[in-house]
Amino acid sequence: MKQKVIFGIWIFFYCLCAILGHITEPTTAQAVAMTILSCVFFVPGFLLLIQGKKQQNLRLLKAIRIISFTSLAATFLMMLLNILSVFAPEGLGNVLHEILILVSVPMFACRPRALSLFLWAILAFSTPRSKQDQK
Repeated sequence: MKQKVIFGIWIFFYCLCAILGHITEPTTAQAVAMTILSCVFFVPGFLLLIQGKKQQNLRLLKAIRIISFTSLAATFLMMLLNILSVFAPEGLGNVLHEILILVSVPMFACRPRALSLFLWAILAFSTPRSKQDQK
């Protein structure tokens, strides 16, 4: 499959999980479905990773690495800001929480929230840092 198509599918799942992340009290069936979709969110990323390693495409692997580490770093930063916003007006806390939902996709759609962080980390650390790491 072409990389553009896979990236398009990944963007679709990003949008879907971002929307699902706004469901605050899902039923058990909804929570299970949301967790499954959250895991499926990572399939295009891993397909791109496999494709990049087979083709030894360092540019693609670097893009995956940047996306993964950016998501992890932004999630950490926004979680920290959310905690610190306890002393700020409620409106600011709400805005920061909305931003957190968008940068940490699919964390809020997944019931064990650490699972999405774990999968982002696997994706990030599976990419080689240089041509020597790829061999």
